[in-house]
Amino acid sequence: MDRKPGGTPQSDVAKLQDLWKAKGITTQAYENSGKDPVRGVRGSGGPTTSIDLYADPTGYTIEGLSVCTVGDAAEMQGNGE
Repeated sequence: MDRKPGGTPQSDVAKLQDLWKAKGITTQAYENSGKDPVRGVRGSGGPTTSIDLYADPTGYTIEGLSVCTVGDAAEMQGNGE
């Protein structure tokens, strides 16, 4: 997820947290310390092993890890899986 500077991290974190919860992912919102704290949300469970959004107003980062499955990833993506 890429955003231009000046986004609304607090709102975006809340929206993503709701979306992930609806998918069965347990979530935890967080913010780092400092003068201008950066917000984020991490999750686990459901269809993912772990997922994390770091909502820095200068650019967002999202990382995820899922359980491996048998098959060819390129072929599965081509089939819409």
